[in-house]
Amino acid sequence: MKFILLILFVFTSYFIDTQKVVIEKDYDFFELNNMQNIYTVKSNIITQYSFQGKQKFQYSNFKHGDIYSLDVSDPMRILAFYKDFNQVLFLDNTLSEISDYLSLDEINMNETNAICTSSTGGFWLFNKDLFKLQKYSRSLNLVQEGTNMEGIIDRNLTPDFLDEQANNIYLGIKNKGVYIFDIFGTYKNFIPLNYNNSIQVVNSNIYYLKDSIYKYNVKDFETSVLDIPTNEINMFKMVNNTLFIGDKHKIIKID
Repeated sequence: MKFILLILFVFTSYFIDTQKVVIEKDYDFFELNNMQNIYTVKSNIITQYSFQGKQKFQYSNFKHGDIYSLDVSDPMRILAFYKDFNQVLFLDNTLSEISDYLSLDEINMNETNAICTSSTGGFWLFNKDLFKLQKYSRSLNLVQEGTNMEGIIDRNLTPDFLDEQANNIYLGIKNKGVYIFDIFGTYKNFIPLNYNNSIQVVNSNIYYLKDSIYKYNVKDFETSVLDIPTNEINMFKMVNNTLFIGDKHKIIKID
């Protein structure tokens, strides 16, 4: 059975009023949350800043390799993923450890690129061996298994983005699109979005970077474009209608 997804693209522009450099320091990537905190990651070092660029806390551990991804959506339960060592760590709002390092080897998880926290505790990941979403507790007990995506996702493709927002789970594959699941990991639909290395879900909107920054609304299927120059940036984050853009050397706040 073939399903045809009809998407209405309605383009509008958002014009930028002011911009300010808030951080000038080399980093690999950055994240931010609704508590007005910016988190930069450089190798194995996490640094927390205020939205004004004031450094607040820092965490580092040289024993577990570089940090591959960081989920700061819950400021009291920040998830750091060390892909090379296949380990997960939870930190609090002062970047202090609130758990021992969790080894995914203990659950026979050989490879995953996509992992995120769950609003009900624990974390989600995409199991590339079983080709499905799985939810684990912080004691590494399997809590939930989702739809087997064999035949839906090409096994040669590697999901690189995972996020839980408003009772939906979003699984992204660079240069292809986003797969949407319900809160139990059951597959719902696919949205073809040709993003490169930066994507973010905010409520019912998917922001993604291509030749510009676009916003796709999953409810009304409308796409709008943010009218900013993107030739010198490779990542962005949006929170409370405030945009932050970066180039791995500085972070600019745009109101």
